[in-house]
Amino acid sequence: MLSQLLNDRYKIIRALGAGGMGQTYVAEDTQRPNNPKCVVKQLKPISPDPSFLVTARRLFTGEAEILEKLGSHEQIPRLLAYFEKDDEFYLVQEFVDGQPLSTELPLGQRWSESQVIALLKDILVILEFIHGQGVIHRDIKPDNIMRRKQDGKLVLIDFGAVKQVRSQQTTAIGQISMTVAIGTLGYMPTEQASGKPRPSSDLYALGKVAIQALTGLLPSQLREDEDGDPIWREQADVSDRLATVLSKMTRHYFKSRYQSASEVLEALEGFEISNPSKNQGYTPTIVEENNSRGYTPTIVDSNESSKPFNSPKLLRESKVYEGIHDSPYFLGISIGISNSMAVEFQDGQFVTLVNIPSAVAYTHEGSCLVGEQAIEKQTSNTSIFRDFIYFIGRRYDEVSQFIPQIPYRIAKGSKGGGVLECSILNRWFSPEELLTELLCEILNQCDERRKNRLTGLYVIFLAIPTFLDNIACREIIKSSAREAGIGHLKIINETLSYGLSVSSANCLFLELKKPQLYLVIVIHDFCLACSILEINGGVIEVLCKLQKYVNIGIFSKPEGSQLVTELIEASLQSQKLTSVDVLILPTDISKLPAVQTVYHQKLVDKAKEIIWSKNGAAEGAALYTEILRGKNICVLDLVTTTMGIWTQKGIKNIIRANEQFIPTLKSELFLWNGGSHQIKIPVFEETYQNQESRILGIIQFEVTEIRKLSVIEISFDITDSYHNLDSYHSLTVTVIDKINGNSQSSEITSHELLSSEEASRLYDDNSLLTCSLKGQAIWHGSSADIPVEIEDFMGVENGEIYLKIKDSKTGIKLQEIEFF
Repeated sequence: MLSQLLNDRYKIIRALGAGGMGQTYVAEDTQRPNNPKCVVKQLKPISPDPSFLVTARRLFTGEAEILEKLGSHEQIPRLLAYFEKDDEFYLVQEFVDGQPLSTELPLGQRWSESQVIALLKDILVILEFIHGQGVIHRDIKPDNIMRRKQDGKLVLIDFGAVKQVRSQQTTAIGQISMTVAIGTLGYMPTEQASGKPRPSSDLYALGKVAIQALTGLLPSQLREDEDGDPIWREQADVSDRLATVLSKMTRHYFKSRYQSASEVLEALEGFEISNPSKNQGYTPTIVEENNSRGYTPTIVDSNESSKPFNSPKLLRESKVYEGIHDSPYFLGISIGISNSMAVEFQDGQFVTLVNIPSAVAYTHEGSCLVGEQAIEKQTSNTSIFRDFIYFIGRRYDEVSQFIPQIPYRIAKGSKGGGVLECSILNRWFSPEELLTELLCEILNQCDERRKNRLTGLYVIFLAIPTFLDNIACREIIKSSAREAGIGHLKIINETLSYGLSVSSANCLFLELKKPQLYLVIVIHDFCLACSILEINGGVIEVLCKLQKYVNIGIFSKPEGSQLVTELIEASLQSQKLTSVDVLILPTDISKLPAVQTVYHQKLVDKAKEIIWSKNGAAEGAALYTEILRGKNICVLDLVTTTMGIWTQKGIKNIIRANEQFIPTLKSELFLWNGGSHQIKIPVFEETYQNQESRILGIIQFEVTEIRKLSVIEISFDITDSYHNLDSYHSLTVTVIDKINGNSQSSEITSHELLSSEEASRLYDDNSLLTCSLKGQAIWHGSSADIPVEIEDFMGVENGEIYLKIKDSKTGIKLQEIEFF
């Protein structure tokens, strides 16, 4: 494209860089005096589909209008023109002659406090302006802040990522819909990574830039405390007052930060510049490669040693997108208790790139060893962790049964989960941190296998053990994946993966005369899972998922095969079947042919064909990526957890039952007779046969007016978009006050491992909803109190609530509409 004349006016001089949907160039404007330079952004629609082009044109025009509005600020490049040519879109912006701030921030070199305050004030004024226009930048980092040569002022560039507040920009690819969330790992807060940026997200990123300037360290080289806040104060020569401001800007939880640029500017007013001497002369030490993921692990236990962990060099620079890149790299990964794998599906063939033990070890020197290295170099000089996958997202009391089976100590962490002792370093690590190390090592080995020819932008389909298949664990795994540099992520159940793997050659891309049934068994030391899949051409439907928890080591004994047989029979009976076409068994059951023969003899009448699968979980995950390659594949999966809310007196109200297809939208009405302005709504989840509830979160709903009675509607929306990769099994809870219509939506992105004592305190909490408006109640009649069943909510008139009720004993409707 070099030397090409665009729109008969703009002559391309050189390329600046490539982005998710196009390229950026420096050009000359041949129709202005002296041919001044300008920046041309080329936006290539991903699909030629006419409906997509209509959507792309609308989004492009909207972005151009935003840029034109923002360009009135002297420290934002002006929009000079925008046009469409050959179904491609072009933005022409003012060229900023200068250098990016990143050239002024070499590793190990610190700025003075006065320099950082000047930086903050300069950029905050710009943010105050753009936020006032309803726009969030979403990618503030040193590379996007230019020092203008003309006057030395800072200019904020790269507004290709702008997004109007509360708008949802989507990219439609045929029937594919994908929310775009752009940012840079290390500078981007969690709410932005999940596609919900706020003005405080920009403040977070700016705070990270300021901390980088003060410490001389990249964001990835700073530890985090147990709340997710960066630990940096001791690495910088800074006054307590400025440290307080920056710490508030970079709080992990967005509501704990400043909510506007104006608030930060006010906090910086009348600032006295000071340079305390206690850290003068300090130069950060950049330690060579010690840690596979390139950042210092967060220590969970509150009694950890004060000895600092080494800050390694950043090994992976990762941008997080939830859109499609020009050349993404599709990869299937399976995380297993003993081994983990990475597989790609190319030209109809599975290619195994990585197969390593799920093991992480640390040495006295602080080096981290993963996979084969952890096993081979295991000595008295190392602390090695195996089987840590068991403990991800689980309460300490849930995992305590495993303590006699493992060679390291487990303690209760500050968040209720188990933490694992690294005796060599006198440290405690969470299992999620070890998972991040493992994922990062897998990606590093993929890079090496493909001789670093990757773009760095991975689209990962991650197969997880069935016992981790719940919303709470999925959110934890997503967080670990983001730390490892994975931008696109889809999590799938391993039983589905095995079924996809084995079925691929037979029926996935073929027209079948009749559907085929696949039954998949997956076995872990303490857990047995079974699924039945019906596959017809490109449609894969999960008919059932069953799971059974058993005693550790049972499958090495004769009774193990009997348990497998019983679960298979239960699965078949649930679907009124006597057999299936294909029975898939993993070789994890036993690598001994004699044992496999025993299973084969017991199960021969259950299927026409029995297949032993070795790499099925990773291969199935790799095959699932074909959805993003445009293959006509549809997967109808099941959510296997039960979800609902707690009301007063510890009553569990199930809103979304087990074994329902996704997506699902379920709602229920509740009565509220509290006398306060706030309602607490604990959202719980129960997994498979484990009836102990896990609190996914407690929603706080503000009631604008205190009434004797209110009707509150709770809706659970579970989404599953094949192409909105980070939203698989995400749960959105909407609360609506039916009296005045006020509403609030919250996305569940975390969970709380409440102890039994904490759960019991909720029992007597009067700020919880009173009861469901479906079910039993007491009607105060004229002569006596009558137990009734509430059938429906009829509405509100003049502030009064009307219900349809009937006598619980006789079933006779008392009145069609009854005043309550």
